[in-house]
Amino acid sequence: MNPADIPDVVLVKKSYGDKVKRSKQRNWQLQMMDREMDVTVATTNEKGAEEDYEEFLEDLEEDTIYRKNVNIFFNPGHQTVAVGDSDVSEDVPRVGLEEMLQEMTINDRID
Repeated sequence: MNPADIPDVVLVKKSYGDKVKRSKQRNWQLQMMDREMDVTVATTNEKGAEEDYEEFLEDLEEDTIYRKNVNIFFNPGHQTVAVGDSDVSEDVPRVGLEEMLQEMTINDRID
């Protein structure tokens, strides 16, 4: 084997198991503003936008520095997964309850 054929650097990204199961275990959510989109653009880009959003949530979950300035809210509608049903590795990064905020609604109503 020729040493010149060996790369100087190899980049590796750690994988944390099945993404579908990880997303079902996510007990937090982000709040978003309402968006207005053109109907024709929305139908063509909807699938790609969902995948991008899911990747964004995974990045937030995996990197504490990345989520430092993001408000993460507890999802009261989340149904917990039984411990025996989980095939996801134990070393999967998770967002702790101490990092979550309670959901809040702001009304424009003046009393």
